[in-house]
Amino acid sequence: MKFFKKLKKFPFLSIVLVAVIITAALCLWVNHENNSQSTAAMCFKATFQGEYKIADGEFKPIVKGEKISANKGDVTLRGYFQMETPNGEVVGRAPRGCWIALYFNHVSATVYAPDQEPYVFDAEHPLLKNTACGEMWLYYEYTATESETIEIVLHNPHKFGNVTAYDDFLDNMYVDAGVTLERELLSEGSFDRAMGVFLIIIGPLLLGIALYLALLRLKQSLVMSHYVFITLFMGAYFIFSAKNVSIWSSLISVNTAALIISFMLYTIFLGSLVVCFLEGKIKTVGKAAVGASGISATLLMALTLFSDVLLYDVQLIWRMIQTIVNILLFALICIAFRKRNRRKLFLLLPCALSLIAYCLDFAGIALGWGTVGLASKLAFIMILLSVLILVLMVMPNNIRAAQREQELIAERNRLQIELHSSQVSVMLTQIQPHFLYNMLNTIHYLCGKDAKIAQNAISSFSDYLRHNLESIDYKDPIGFDKELQNINTYLDLEKIRYGDELEIVYDIQTMGFFLPILTVQPLVENAVKHGIAKKRGGGRVMISTREYEDRFEVTVSDTGVGFDPEHYAEDGKEHIGINNVRKRLDVQCKGRVEIISEINRGTRAIVILPKNRGQEK
Repeated sequence: MKFFKKLKKFPFLSIVLVAVIITAALCLWVNHENNSQSTAAMCFKATFQGEYKIADGEFKPIVKGEKISANKGDVTLRGYFQMETPNGEVVGRAPRGCWIALYFNHVSATVYAPDQEPYVFDAEHPLLKNTACGEMWLYYEYTATESETIEIVLHNPHKFGNVTAYDDFLDNMYVDAGVTLERELLSEGSFDRAMGVFLIIIGPLLLGIALYLALLRLKQSLVMSHYVFITLFMGAYFIFSAKNVSIWSSLISVNTAALIISFMLYTIFLGSLVVCFLEGKIKTVGKAAVGASGISATLLMALTLFSDVLLYDVQLIWRMIQTIVNILLFALICIAFRKRNRRKLFLLLPCALSLIAYCLDFAGIALGWGTVGLASKLAFIMILLSVLILVLMVMPNNIRAAQREQELIAERNRLQIELHSSQVSVMLTQIQPHFLYNMLNTIHYLCGKDAKIAQNAISSFSDYLRHNLESIDYKDPIGFDKELQNINTYLDLEKIRYGDELEIVYDIQTMGFFLPILTVQPLVENAVKHGIAKKRGGGRVMISTREYEDRFEVTVSDTGVGFDPEHYAEDGKEHIGINNVRKRLDVQCKGRVEIISEINRGTRAIVILPKNRGQEK
């Protein structure tokens, strides 16, 4: 039910994609059926009737359906060709002079006919070795009479992955019907070719999605990029594993290389995709395993470039290495499942099945099942479905979240600029000309009266100026102990000016919190400048801190002249310092300032800092 509820959010896109997939599948099926029905009746199948022997063994009758292993030595066939209808009915011997289409799957053949030179197709011949390593159709002119027999010697040059080669030779013979035969042969691999082309088309579409996600800086862009390569390489594998690929592509060895390399790359990127979903130490192990797989594939391919070893013959080594890697990756997936992340479970499940499917295909090749990667193809369809669901359900939510995040980043940058401007304003507000003039005059006076005190005053004045100027560079909150140190520096200077008329009292019960720079200092300066300095006989400034269950509080109180809070905003002054303090507290700490004042009794300013993750030291 949740799936359909989420799907309703994107009905148009969902309907379009489903319609495209269903229509494409129907077109492929209909065309496949039409091709099969329109051409099959026009081709005569040929069979070889007689007996066979393996190596130096005894001749045995050829029994239809009986398997002949291609890994036990050369096979000698003795007999004649006969024709069959598409329904399997025997028409009779093939007529003398007809052409027989023969299918060679990585094998060599020598045909001995009476009174004829041997017909030799040698896949290991120096001139053919690099072009005949693959599947191909060749035409043989049948010259035997009704009473004569011929002998065919089949040789398999490969030691692995070609167990059914002799069976393929016996099961795929036709009396040549020209273009009609080629159409028939092409129709047998039409689905795989069409599926491959479909995946090759889907690949760039997924690439566009991956690039868009990368622009939004979403982590899913890496996952989607892996899906792109997996889809493209599996598309190539579908195309070059299609039956009778040599009918439309005469580059025999290229077909074989493309088939093997595309499956290698598909498997490596599949492993890399699995690693994307892993975390922690198992991710490191997974990276090492996939890296080993990639290095081994590279070295084996390089070996075929600089030696006489064929790419087809290094399959066994690579598949054994890859099987070990896949088993390890599957074990890592099982470990990851223990964390029970449902989304990762959904995405990893098809990958896990694909790893198992690879092992099944490996066993199928070794045992001669002739599935041509069928398990991997079926598992990939599950991966493709998971990609479509990911695009339909997961990506839109993530895209909206990413867009919102971009908006928040832009807002945060704007606030940072405002905060920087605010800090500059506060700094300029604090360092006012009258304060500078007063301090310089005081220091000048002290130089003639008490050089030691004047020296200390200059040091404190320098610290005060440096602190206010450096405040521009602070973007993050600072510890209260640092703020208090700067307040002490300021009060030491004012103490020199006012002497006993300024009493300073500290009641600090906690310093374990952070706050924006120049938060409390402007309040202390206001207490001195607008409270104590205007009161005859001076007064007291008290700074205190308290910790509560949900907040920290810093209180600056004075016994100065006070003011009327009701007319505070209507006094004609801009109050830049206190307004900037309020703004920075709200943005950086979600804090606030409360000011309580009473005329002739003093003012109390309370900075309230809510506790949160970044607040406490």
